Amino acid sequence: AKQSKQLADLKAKQAAELAAFEATCKKEQVNASGASKCAYCGTKVAGVVEKTKYSFQSLPRGIAETTCCFCQLTRKCKDCKWTVSCAYLPEEHGFCNDCENEANICWDCDGGCSKCQDDN
Repeated sequence: AKQSKQLADLKAKQAAELAAFEATCKKEQVNASGASKCAYCGTKVAGVVEKTKYSFQSLPRGIAETTCCFCQLTRKCKDCKWTVSCAYLPEEHGFCNDCENEANICWDCDGGCSKCQDDN
């Protein structure tokens, strides 16, 4: 009985992980097709994102302004604001809801984000 519960729990966990992975893949395909939508208001966002190998490598400026600099999946339109932005480069170093904690911004210090910290 204990093993069957553990097996059921494991299957449920794997199903949730698979669903999250498939959602990420779908998001990447949408970005690669140029049919991205703003995560905040739903309007179409122009440009195709070619995800870099490392999350903090630079994207082209026009794309960087509309793409979460951590996950490089979430897009926003020019009118909406990121959930969290860097004090130094708020237009290029923006973080979506999912990556908000990855920004690692010290508001008591200088307000620089984890991307700036990696660059230094």
